[in-house]
Amino acid sequence: MLAIEARRLDFGLVPLGETRVLTLTFRNLGKVPAQWALAPAPTPRSEEARAAAAAQAEGLPYVIERAAEAAGAVLEADGGGASDWAWGEEDVDPTAEGSIAQRLAARHAARGVELEMPCGVLAGGAAQEVRVTVRPAAAQSMRLSLALKCADGATRHITVRAEVVARKACLSLSEMPLGTTYVRVPVKKLIKLRNLTQVRSMSSTQ
Repeated sequence: MLAIEARRLDFGLVPLGETRVLTLTFRNLGKVPAQWALAPAPTPRSEEARAAAAAQAEGLPYVIERAAEAAGAVLEADGGGASDWAWGEEDVDPTAEGSIAQRLAARHAARGVELEMPCGVLAGGAAQEVRVTVRPAAAQSMRLSLALKCADGATRHITVRAEVVARKACLSLSEMPLGTTYVRVPVKKLIKLRNLTQVRSMSSTQ
């Protein structure tokens, strides 16, 4: 049986084009090793969730989109059947072609999430930390769910939330009348740049 320390990963405001990292921690409460996998869970059927999924899909790089489709379904059944968990060391290697870890990584990447370790074997009484990175492809209110599946155990769900914001700014004036000017006489005018978002932005003028 696996126990999760926190069932929600809230990344807060994430500027588009940047990444954020949080750590998911869970523990094996049993005395024997347990096979586990973090699989993509179905997105809630709310208007907000559907809009977020559509925005992510629209901004998804072609290579990642095709990789996710090729990966197919991975451990879809709750808890998984015997065949789902009949894997060895090569299946937890994300660099091994066609491995469970590689297929899971492709499915997560298509949703804008990267997992340091998507599956493995956890010794009895031990704890596992997994670094979770959000790498969104579009501005959105990201609402995702991860399913922590365990062989012969119950499935636990983790909510992933992030407000992905595209930086926006505007000038106080669209035109700057200089009036009468004279040769070699500098004219100074003040233009204000306003940040339209809640994330820090940098600007440059040319």
